[in-house]
Amino acid sequence: VAGSAGGHPYGAAPEIAPLVGPDTLLVSILAGKRIADLTARLPGARAVVRAMPNLPASIGRGATGAFANP
Repeated sequence: VAGSAGGHPYGAAPEIAPLVGPDTLLVSILAGKRIADLTARLPGARAVVRAMPNLPASIGRGATGAFANP
């Protein structure tokens, strides 16, 4: 789910919802959005992973933390 496309707080969620199915792994970099928020908007996804690349992106080096739903 990308940025805030079209001013929507969940980015492209409305546009990609028809494409999300039981074999879909959703990777999100949305700030401030919990996995529960994302699965509520895209319930068909098999799994959701949140990546938090803020610090590595700001300094140009580092690691990105990621968390997946069970």
